[in-house]
Amino acid sequence: MASAEGAVAQREQAAAAEAEAKRKTELQALADHGDAAWEEVEELINVGQSKAYDQAVALSKNLHTLAIEQDKVAVFECRVEHIRKQYSCRSSLMAANEKRTVGIIPKNEVTNMTNELSTPYPLTDEQIATYQKDGYIKLKNVLSAETLAHYGAEISRAVQQKSKEALPLEERNTYSKAFLQISNIWEDDEVVKEFVMSERLGQIAARLMQVDGVRMYHDQALFKEASGGFTPWHADQYYWPLSNDNTVTAWIPLQATPVEMGPLSFCIGSQQILSHRDVAISDESEQKLNRSLKDYPKDETPFDLGEVSFHAGWTFHRAGPNTTGQMRGVMTVIYIEDGITLAEPKNQNQQNDWNRWMPGAELGKVVDTPLNPVIWNVNH
Repeated sequence: MASAEGAVAQREQAAAAEAEAKRKTELQALADHGDAAWEEVEELINVGQSKAYDQAVALSKNLHTLAIEQDKVAVFECRVEHIRKQYSCRSSLMAANEKRTVGIIPKNEVTNMTNELSTPYPLTDEQIATYQKDGYIKLKNVLSAETLAHYGAEISRAVQQKSKEALPLEERNTYSKAFLQISNIWEDDEVVKEFVMSERLGQIAARLMQVDGVRMYHDQALFKEASGGFTPWHADQYYWPLSNDNTVTAWIPLQATPVEMGPLSFCIGSQQILSHRDVAISDESEQKLNRSLKDYPKDETPFDLGEVSFHAGWTFHRAGPNTTGQMRGVMTVIYIEDGITLAEPKNQNQQNDWNRWMPGAELGKVVDTPLNPVIWNVNH
């Protein structure tokens, strides 16, 4: 039975990979057309028929996905606003737009996205074994381009709004140069809450850890600016006052992330290393861990659009600088086992985490505060 399920999962993943390759080809063709694609949108609108309006909306949606990948959302929004103003007198078009879209995305597409976020991912036994052995795994085609474009736009908006007072890069320390960091956006943003509470992602996390269920620890947007610095070697669990190691972080790039943009890289199997677990992320951690991990294998590969990594709390990881001219947008979700208890803090950082992410939790008792809801449980 297990082998049959594995074969089905592999076929589903192959089909998804084929669909992703086709999508990339279509987007590249769209990019090659440049302004001609926008001219086609206007030509379709000028036809003045319902079918043509639908085609204009579909083409606009593809242009939006392309804008997300190219970090040109502001340019896209200007073009769309120009079209809205130019054709605002066309009541039938405006009515069709209101009826069919949320922004430029058709309402049925938004429903498909929320369905995707609650649909199980075809995880294989081999992938679970790889995670258990290596301390991390990168999974292809976890999320569609449409889902990432839709929720990525809202996450980007929230990051921009909440980081207006960030210091210029040259005035920041190493950690602050690595990225703009905004945490727990879900607390006051219903759209982002839909995304980070995804049962699809939560089920992956639980199955990789081989536990019955997972809760939210916290979410975290990590946006590495153009020319942003490296992220030093570190292990996340240094910061967490928890009773066991059943923790995992989903690292979700909002665009394809080549090596030049600073994707997350991993020291393979390093969750078994007991040394240097007492070092906070810093220049010191980069120097010490560079030396101690030099003979261990690394995974420093890029991320495709839709690819998501999951890494254990004690897995050492880092990210290179962003040497491109585009922002590297990433959303992360940290999961803890449903049933994990609060442990005595071992450092001030752990005390700070208790206060912020688990307010009201009691030592030795299950972490179940309002900020730590169950995201997925096999018994629910």
